[in-house]
This record gives sequence, structure tokens and C-alpha cells, in this order.
Amino acid sequence: MSEKIERSERKYRSRGERSEKSQKSQRKEYSQKSEENKFIIPESMKMENIPKENLSAFEEGTDFVVLMQKMKQILLNKDTDWTFHLAVINYLRRLLKFEIDIFNQFLYGLKLYPKIIELINSIRSILAKNTLILVNEIFGEYIPEYDEKKNKAPVITFIKEIIPVLILKANCNQSFIRIEANSCLESLITNMKYGDTLIYLIQAMSSKKNQDIELAYNLAVKLCNNLSNDYLGEMPLFNDLMKACANIYELK
Repeated sequence: MSEKIERSERKYRSRGERSEKSQKSQRKEYSQKSEENKFIIPESMKMENIPKENLSAFEEGTDFVVLMQKMKQILLNKDTDWTFHLAVINYLRRLLKFEIDIFNQFLYGLKLYPKIIELINSIRSILAKNTLILVNEIFGEYIPEYDEKKNKAPVITFIKEIIPVLILKANCNQSFIRIEANSCLESLITNMKYGDTLIYLIQAMSSKKNQDIELAYNLAVKLCNNLSNDYLGEMPLFNDLMKACANIYELK
């Protein structure tokens, strides 16, 4: 009888310990979420469509390492409320405007640009629009040096992955999304005047939608006009490539 009682007591103690551990884990998780919310979502950062001129500089003594860690956590957490993502977009716009080196380290150094592309496809149209505003500012204001000595790969990969998404959004049903996406594409061909950009626009012509093919072709032609003749002449088989694209466009 005493053995049964002892086993029963051990069983209950074990259950109690597991319950206590579970409660501690839940408290820790709640504490982390609360700290994250407290840090990254002041009301001023939850606003949508903030004009660029209203973006404020960071306070002196801002810990950018902690800020980047918090933003990364939010972007990588699929269950995060969409207003948190909106706050990250606004923080990134501020970094782009006032702390360009930190912005580059976050977006390209940590290779988080795929997460930005994901937000363009958000079911929250407000979030999608504000992300497009950020992308337009990236292409409109930040012109990375196209230098073999620098790490250009993440920038070019970002361009490669975002072009099909922008073309799709530029022909979507929502007018305010179309406007922002087309503005991004115009900034792209105006400032990102690289052979890689042209190649990825040509690749976008493989779409099955005529309107996407037409847009990609017209953007490629505009980009060619922006590129110097000397630069184009150095591209292997450039003329043959563009003629082939023209044929594809006419056939479609």
C-alpha cells in the first residue's frame, strides 16, 4: 500500500513539475512578445502612407543592433500581426533616408529582401501598398555601385526576384496597387541601369499573360534607351537578343 501511495505522489509531483515548466515557458513567451510589441509598435510607426518628408530621424543613442534584431524577428514570424510588419516597413523607410549603411546591412547583409517581396503579396492591401512605397524609394534614391569589388550579388538577386512580382502587381485589379507598382518599375529602369536588369525584364516576357509581356517589353525598350550605346555594345549578342524579344512579343 505504501508503495502505491509513493508512486502516486511521484506521479503527481511529476505532473506538477511539468505544469510549472509549461507555465514558465508560456510566461517567457508572453514576456518576449510583450517586449517585442513594446519596442517596435509605437503608435507613430503604425501609420500608413507616411509622406517621406514626415519621416523622422532616429533619436541619439538608438541601439540599431537591437532594432535590427527586433525587425528580423518580426519579419521571420509568420504569425505576427500585420501592423507589426507595417511598423517594420516604416522603420526601414527611416533607415533608408537617414541611416543608409544600416539599411543596406539589414536588407542585403542579412538577406531579408525575400521577406519584403512577400509583404508585397500580403492580403492586407494597406501593407502591400506601403511595402511598394518602400521599394520605390529603394530604387528611386539608392543607386548601388555596380563594382566587382563590392558585394553586388544580393542587390542583383533582389532585382531578379522582385521584377516578376512588380509586373504582376502593375496589372492587378486594385488601382492604388497598380499605381505604386508601375512607379516602382519606372524607378527601376531609371536608376538600376544594369545589364542584369535588362536580362530579368526579358525573362519576364515568358509570362503567359499578354499584358505582362507587353509591360516587360516596353520596360526593356525604355531601359535600353537609358543605357549607353557603349554599354549595350559590350553585351554579347545584344541586338539579336532584342530582336528575338520583339518576335516573341509580336507572336504573343
